[in-house]
Amino acid sequence: MKKKVFFFIVVITLFLISLTSIYAASTLASSSVYYDKSTSGSTKTNVQDAIDDLYTKTKYISFKVGDYVKMTPAKTSFKIPKTLTGYTSDQTINPSELTLWRVIRINSDSTVDMVAVNISSSKVYFTGLNGYLNLIGTLNYIAQQYENPKYTIGSRHTGYINQTEYITNTSKFTYPPSLTATTSNTNNESVGGGDWLYTTDVDLIRSTFGYVQAAIVNGSASNYWLASRVYVYHSTTSYAWNSFDIASTGSIENSCIYKYLNGFVSCDYGNHIRPIVTLGTNIRGTGSGTSASPYVLS
Repeated sequence: MKKKVFFFIVVITLFLISLTSIYAASTLASSSVYYDKSTSGSTKTNVQDAIDDLYTKTKYISFKVGDYVKMTPAKTSFKIPKTLTGYTSDQTINPSELTLWRVIRINSDSTVDMVAVNISSSKVYFTGLNGYLNLIGTLNYIAQQYENPKYTIGSRHTGYINQTEYITNTSKFTYPPSLTATTSNTNNESVGGGDWLYTTDVDLIRSTFGYVQAAIVNGSASNYWLASRVYVYHSTTSYAWNSFDIASTGSIENSCIYKYLNGFVSCDYGNHIRPIVTLGTNIRGTGSGTSASPYVLS
């Protein structure tokens, strides 16, 4: 009987030893596991070194004004409803085409404002009373489509600084004119009288780039909207509700949206989009922030 018990104990012991050996054989040091570097850009050939290499290259970024950043917006297509623009049909843009950005401001909470280096390839049209009333809110709504929730916490269209997004008081859109002077302040901003508040963003862009004009990706410079309205008064039979825009030359112009010229007339004018997005804090990435080696977020 004792021999059987001894034999059983020996068998169990050998079984446990074999399990331990199998486990040990399946647990390998990461430094001894081969790493295929053919598509990674790394020079490391084992997992441990590759991980260390990646950690070294991917770091928390200390942004400064002027840095270039590569970031692709999450959306590849967005339809702008005609009910917001007053245009004859819906319009479609491709937010993901704008992938290169530049830091224009470090905010007090350490978040980062950056503007698209280029402008949208498609123009967006605003027309008529409805287009003017909704102009700034719709431009901000469009700018939201250029966000990437992995990195961004907000956005605005260039020129926005708390103007009325959607005007609801239409008491000043009259004949004879209720407003008899071209916009020079913000006294009537909430009722369509316009503002000059776009200057904050324009100054940020100019101080960063040295100029304010922008080009389509792989194309030439063209006009882009500013999220800022302007009322232009000529006479009691000629006055207009316009938007400021940046011309291809860098000059500040304005685009007609709605006017009175011996009768109310809807203008039909289109400009491109130039969004500003805000990055959150503790952003990691690679690169050096230069035009030749922009930060690539990770």
